Amino acid sequence: MRAGRHDADFAHSLTDLMSGVAVMFLVIAAIFMVQALKAKQKAQALAAVSAQRAEENQDYARRFREIDERDRQGIQEIEALRERLQANQGVSLEYDKRKDPRLLTIVFNRDSLQFASGACEVPGATREVMRETLRQIFPTICQAVGSTSTGLQKTITLEGHTDNDPPLGVSCKGIAAATACFQHKDATCKDQGFKANVQLSAARAQHVFFEARDALRDQPAVAQCLERNFMVAGRGPMEPLDGGPWDQVRGKGDNEKNRAS
Repeated sequence: MRAGRHDADFAHSLTDLMSGVAVMFLVIAAIFMVQALKAKQKAQALAAVSAQRAEENQDYARRFREIDERDRQGIQEIEALRERLQANQGVSLEYDKRKDPRLLTIVFNRDSLQFASGACEVPGATREVMRETLRQIFPTICQAVGSTSTGLQKTITLEGHTDNDPPLGVSCKGIAAATACFQHKDATCKDQGFKANVQLSAARAQHVFFEARDALRDQPAVAQCLERNFMVAGRGPMEPLDGGPWDQVRGKGDNEKNRAS
């Protein structure tokens, strides 16, 4: 009896042990399954992110190619515009492809546009020469601007300039002369001269703009181009053609050139 009972107890213990081992294996298997599922989900998420990034990179590359193509077309248009304007005797052209291939500066020659000292309007016969030059060049410029929707930038800046002397006598309404400069040159003179020259240059640019608009009134498309695409700015004595600020080269530069707009 004792031996049989011992065998039965041993069998029960062995069964409990095997059941515990089985449960342990089931728990371990469940853990591995959960970890495998998480790893799979993580791999799928990483694959989705990688696919999205690859798609974004392709989109960026496409956009870059489009920008590069527009830039190339814009440079070609500027060069073509330069070729078309070279024959015009009323302007001179400044273009340095190595410095900025997207910038073409058109400078009116003194015969076609010249302001008297302190003046913001072009008088008499010079005005007619200026208007004729405007009628010649602005249709060409506007044709280049409207030739494509992807190339040349649609903004053209019409800049007014002054010479590098403080204006002691001003015939332009609303602009005060640099009265402090009648006696001696000091900080007050410099400040008055700079303000007056900036105002004067802006008035000159506006004068040219409205003269162009009036001279091209019989060409509505060009007049509309002026209204939509031109920015009018006054640079004052900054960046004079003689190469220095007015307080450093006063009286030494070619001020007639600087009074051209």
